[in-house]
Amino acid sequence: DSRFDMTTGEIVPCTDSLGTPYNWTSKDVLVLDTLTKFGQGAVNYHLQLQGKLGAARTSMEGMKDAGTAQSYIERFLAFMGDKALPCNVIINTHINWAKEDGSNPELNFEGMRYGFPSSLGKALNNRVAQNFNHLLLTRRVGTEQRIYTRDIANVALKTGAPGKVKASYPLAS
Repeated sequence: DSRFDMTTGEIVPCTDSLGTPYNWTSKDVLVLDTLTKFGQGAVNYHLQLQGKLGAARTSMEGMKDAGTAQSYIERFLAFMGDKALPCNVIINTHINWAKEDGSNPELNFEGMRYGFPSSLGKALNNRVAQNFNHLLLTRRVGTEQRIYTRDIANVALKTGAPGKVKASYPLAS
């Protein structure tokens, strides 16, 4: 087992059983479920380092805490997208519906909304995908779960092999 040190941006082995993901192979899969919860974990980690976990925070302190936690998440995403990482990586996340630039729509906003990978705050929404070759969507169609590889319903998707994959697959495949 290993853990990601958010302050240094490195994987640190906890035991000798698996080593770090850099020692894994293309047959191994590293899964984060979900990036949304990981974001809250990053905030808690930062607060713990500051001795402030569970303490009341002002709005300004909360924004600073979130900014620091976002930098931890950016380091983590850069690590997960590192081409030298031999294993496969799956990061599950929820969808955050926002304006095209990733910002929150105003209360009576009537324009187009776009789906972004949900993370801590809005600043990372439109930057998550840049670290990866594939950004896929799972969605229920009737009683079937499907995996989509191409843009669907205002959610920008991508694949590293656009000419080799279908637009969607049953989740069971």
